Amino acid sequence: MKISVKLFLSFIVIIVASLAINSVLVLHRSFQSGLQEKETSTTMLNKLTARQVQQLDYQQVKGIKQDQVVKFVGATQDNVLIWNQHRDLIYHEDVATNTARQIKVTTSNKQQVQYLLQGKEKLVVATIKVRLLRKTYYISSFTNLHTVYVAQKRLLHDVQVNLLVIFIIAAGVVYVLTKQILVPVHKLRGASRAFQAEPMAYQPLQPVRHDELTELMIDFNQMAQQIQAMVATERHNAAFQKEFASHLTHEINTPLTIILGYAELIAAPTVDETTKTEAIRYIVEESTRLKELGSRISQLIQFDHVTLDTAWVSSDEVHAKVTDIIVGIRQQATQPVDFRYETPQTYQLNTDMSLFAEMLVNVLDNAIKALPEIGGRIVVSESLTSAGLEIRIQDNGHGIATEKLGDVFAPFVTGSQTGADDHLGLGLSIVQRISEALNWQITLQNNSEGAGATVIIQIPQAAIKS
Repeated sequence: MKISVKLFLSFIVIIVASLAINSVLVLHRSFQSGLQEKETSTTMLNKLTARQVQQLDYQQVKGIKQDQVVKFVGATQDNVLIWNQHRDLIYHEDVATNTARQIKVTTSNKQQVQYLLQGKEKLVVATIKVRLLRKTYYISSFTNLHTVYVAQKRLLHDVQVNLLVIFIIAAGVVYVLTKQILVPVHKLRGASRAFQAEPMAYQPLQPVRHDELTELMIDFNQMAQQIQAMVATERHNAAFQKEFASHLTHEINTPLTIILGYAELIAAPTVDETTKTEAIRYIVEESTRLKELGSRISQLIQFDHVTLDTAWVSSDEVHAKVTDIIVGIRQQATQPVDFRYETPQTYQLNTDMSLFAEMLVNVLDNAIKALPEIGGRIVVSESLTSAGLEIRIQDNGHGIATEKLGDVFAPFVTGSQTGADDHLGLGLSIVQRISEALNWQITLQNNSEGAGATVIIQIPQAAIKS
């Protein structure tokens, strides 16, 4: 249910409850008005009777007699009481004597309205003091409000019950709707505070309904996950940069220390020519190593922001390029290597050939450095699968140390089983950068049978035409 609908329902419930309360107040006022009208009419009737008695009294010079007053008032009114000037009850009609005696008659000539409750009957009393020529009388008129009172009481009871039911239902509906609105808001507030404290410890909120707040929670989860990914990337990059700087410093300082040491040796006056020649050879080797390090780092940075120049090429062109690379690598190898290119397939590949060649060169160069001095072998094979094209480069070298398998594509990690490798450990990092740029996948694993390792390049089906 949408928030707008919940708010609308809450508004309707509040309006209904307000109308119900207002109706009770109006009903109560209407009954009070009815009672007031009864009181007013009774008072007016009593005053009219008193004036008529006075007129009769004035018409008779000697004054009206008591029996005439009783006869006239009794004939014109029902439910009436008459007292003489001594406060003795001289007449009553349809009113119990004990009720009449409860009426307090004063000497005031002002109207008195009193409520007497006898059993279940409610009476309106209007007492008038009538001064005649010779005597004074008190006349009290009664109006029975039993019917009105009972109807009012019953109706008010029903309305009160209905009002209580409406109030309970309205309170329940408002509570439920308010809770449905506030609970997700509290969850979002708590989640935002927890996320501010530690983004990586944030656990996604679990939506339980389908409304705007649920959509907000889903959006918040997505935003939090994106920020978590960014924070994780930043932390990883920071750690990587720190580690990279440490390795780079080591890789630079080592040859520089060697170069400086041999330079000082050459500068010594007592050194012989043979030692100088040997020192110069070491200086050249370490200088070459520094140059290669600079070139590799330049490649590593370059492939982070590479611009692809892709085109569809045939498998014949790919095979020719692979063969040329193998020939070139074999010529540069310092030991004999048995290269094999097996199971070439027929296909078309959408790729950047320069990057593909650079990737293959680095993989083969890395494989050659791991080969034994005698009996080294590298096998390149292809296979078409439902997922795309798979290229395997398998060697029979020393393989990858188990504890380094997860970090073998990181810079300056050589993967040596013995730790005796003297190459830089940047080749596979460059290969991974190229693979990411081409949207390919690359993995490295030790061979299950025999020595060595296998690099697996997986090219997606979207880049292949059979």
